[in-house]
Amino acid sequence: MIRFGTGGWRAVIGDEFIKSNIRLLAVGGVDAKNLGSYLAAGARGAGIGGSLFSRKQIASHDWAAITENAKNLMRIARGEEEA
Repeated sequence: MIRFGTGGWRAVIGDEFIKSNIRLLAVGGVDAKNLGSYLAAGARGAGIGGSLFSRKQIASHDWAAITENAKNLMRIARGEEEA
């Protein structure tokens, strides 16, 4: 696996090549602060874990907070909101 952020994608391959030829999925460290950047850089989606829910939220059954986190990430993914 190769690890680099959105700047690495752009520097190594180039925006247009990525957007027209490669289907990338951003995973590892993706959160509300950088999701929009990954999508703008050509990622077709993202695997999101820790920024969607925490162990504490699950243990305390804080489904409202988890739901709000998911809604916020979806708004960002749709381009309706910036982090």
